Amino acid sequence: MHGSTHLAGGLLAGAIVAQVSGQSAPGHIMAGLAVAGMAGLVPDWVQINLPGANSVVKGMMGHRGISHWALTALVVYAIAHAGGFEYSLYVLGGWLSHIALDIISGGVAVFWPLPGRLTLANVKTGGQHDKIMGACLLVLATTIIMGVIW
Repeated sequence: MHGSTHLAGGLLAGAIVAQVSGQSAPGHIMAGLAVAGMAGLVPDWVQINLPGANSVVKGMMGHRGISHWALTALVVYAIAHAGGFEYSLYVLGGWLSHIALDIISGGVAVFWPLPGRLTLANVKTGGQHDKIMGACLLVLATTIIMGVIW
């Protein structure tokens, strides 16, 4: 998925976290949305790229490697939560939204070291379906947030 779609997915995850957690303070919700939106982008920013490594340990290095594992998302959440970061659920939601979107954009080795990639579809990054999905995610996030705040 394109970065803007991942951002929209992170915002939707943040809206869901705000709704489920019962947050009502607009300032707290907006900060949480910012955190979730950024967390929706982070897995692609922190991927480990070592020349030749992805062919040696397939699914661990490179794009959609270690930063795209469900376990990594849980470890990041646990570290944020243990550190007292009050927005740790927003981090988890945004990170998991990234993984979920990549599952429908060619697949991810979510449960590595188990073999294979979890793939539900093959939406082309930057294609029309990607753009439509990003717009729909943003509209849905906005709708949820407006309902939470008002």
